[in-house]
Amino acid sequence: DQSDYALQYLAKADSLLKPDRAGLYIASKDKEQRIGIIYGDFANRRAASQAIEQLPAELRTNKPFPRQTLWLK
Repeated sequence: DQSDYALQYLAKADSLLKPDRAGLYIASKDKEQRIGIIYGDFANRRAASQAIEQLPAELRTNKPFPRQTLWLK
């Protein structure tokens, strides 16, 4: 199940990184649910890409990529 995998991945990220910078998002479209993990807030795409290169290897195995998001509070 995708949500179980995402929660396990987030727990692993929390153990390796600063947990206050990680989050989970869920998006649905046409009966398809997508779950993503967000880590950090960066000034631009280049800064996000550089941060990805610094992630531990076990977190880079799923090929993370920068993505622009909108945070609603």
